[in-house]
Amino acid sequence: PLSAQSANARQGFYASFGVGGGSAGVSCEGCDMDRETSTSMFVNLGGTVRPNLLVGGEISGWMKSENGGDFMVSSFMAVAHYYPSVRQGFFLSGGLGFTTTSIDDGVDELSSAGVGIQLGAGYDWRVSSNFSLTPYAHYVRAFGAGAKMNDLDLEESMNPDVLQIGLGFTWH
Repeated sequence: PLSAQSANARQGFYASFGVGGGSAGVSCEGCDMDRETSTSMFVNLGGTVRPNLLVGGEISGWMKSENGGDFMVSSFMAVAHYYPSVRQGFFLSGGLGFTTTSIDDGVDELSSAGVGIQLGAGYDWRVSSNFSLTPYAHYVRAFGAGAKMNDLDLEESMNPDVLQIGLGFTWH
């Protein structure tokens, strides 16, 4: 309803989860990997600091399984959502946290873990006074993620990046 779309009161606790598609890649010395596309998701819980600023914790993931192997990127972030206009649903998001990567071919596992950042944007489209459909786009990137092969340190970095686009479901 139109009245629900203008009711952008953001206060108290919020919860959001989303699913969509994503493209993941890895940058490292001596590796030659093409970007892969697959399913991605996130779960975000937090609170309202001001009507135009939400702060929470977010877990996001991207995974692809094929030919007996698994490729997975996960992140655990503190995330802020900033709404430039209190009356509108458009927001920008940014986060800082921890990102992991695992590439397992069934015999060997290549993994990394390091500091991650997230940048994104979305729009809370109100469908009721406390529920929104939220189309979103996130970019997650790791820096200085130390690579390991079968838990042995390789003394180099393997930094994943994921672009996620999907639809979220948000309770305000």
